[in-house]
Amino acid sequence: MTVRELIERLQQFDPGLEVLCYCQDDELRVKGHSFRLLDIESVDVAEGQKVRGDDGVPSVRFGKTPCSQQFVSIDVTCDF
Repeated sequence: MTVRELIERLQQFDPGLEVLCYCQDDELRVKGHSFRLLDIESVDVAEGQKVRGDDGVPSVRFGKTPCSQQFVSIDVTCDF
């Protein structure tokens, strides 16, 4: 999703509403719960490259390289 797409979607709602994220991925869910609630801590611009580790887990290699790109990063927490 691009910043433009996110803004377009968010503009459909009351601007005073709180934004929460959730994830239904098995790896993040707590036993006995159907999803994991996440709260947005910050939104920033970063530079890096999307990669997968040797274990196949998606990650980001931060820093400027010939293959890096700028992106908006949203830092979330599950402890709020």
